[in-house]
Amino acid sequence: MKTTHFRRLTLTLGACLLMAGCTMHTSRNISDSGKPEQIIYPDPDSKVAMGQKEGSYPDGAALAKLRPGMTKAQVRQLIGSPHFKEGFYFVREWDYIFHFPSNGLVRTCQFKVVFDKDYLAQHYYWRDEACSVFVKKAM
Repeated sequence: MKTTHFRRLTLTLGACLLMAGCTMHTSRNISDSGKPEQIIYPDPDSKVAMGQKEGSYPDGAALAKLRPGMTKAQVRQLIGSPHFKEGFYFVREWDYIFHFPSNGLVRTCQFKVVFDKDYLAQHYYWRDEACSVFVKKAM
């Protein structure tokens, strides 16, 4: 009887640790409305998910369609899956590496989507605000 109880406790603790290990909040203190106290971007050289280490070349028109209140599925449909391993459960932010051709060169930018407590996108941020000009040019 004690062995069964111990086994259940061990499995429960293991599952909790696994779930905690599968979630990561990069930014600090995200409010229920999706506003982070401090925006922190992941290191672009860190491990990334889904073969997106190289980032992507987004459709500027799709980026321009992003609005507050969108579901994760709607955001994913427009700009794809997040590029970093930010977790599976209770994830409140997605990070991307985007590349924009400009004057024969390629400008690399980091982009963040922050979700509210109901997991609806509420805020969109560029690590370098100058990157937002590429969205306007691509429209």
